[in-house]
Amino acid sequence: MLEWIDPASWQAFIEMRRKIKAPLTPYAEKLIMRELCKLKASGNDPQACLDQSIMLGWRDVFPVRDKGIAKHPTHETWQAPCGLSEAEQVAANEARRAAMRAIKRVRA
Repeated sequence: MLEWIDPASWQAFIEMRRKIKAPLTPYAEKLIMRELCKLKASGNDPQACLDQSIMLGWRDVFPVRDKGIAKHPTHETWQAPCGLSEAEQVAANEARRAAMRAIKRVRA
C-alpha cells in the first residue's frame, strides 16, 4: 500500500469498483497504484485523484479536473454560436427544450 494514500479511501475505491461490477484483480491494483505514483510524480495530488474517481464512479484514476470549468455552460456564461442575440439564444434554448420534451413523450 502507498503510504500517502488513506487506507479508508483505497478500500472505498475497491468497494466502488465492486459495486460498478468492475472488481480489481491483484494485478489491476498494482496498475492503479503505479498510475497514482505517476500522477504524484507529475505534480498531481494522488489522494485527490483517487477521491475524484470514487466520487464520479470511474474505473481508473486521472488528474483532478479543474473545478473552474463548468461541464455544461450556464445561461449566464453560454456564448451563442454565430453571434445570436440574447433573444435569439432564449428562443433557441426554448426550442431545444421543447424538442427534448417531445422526444421524451415519444419514448414513453
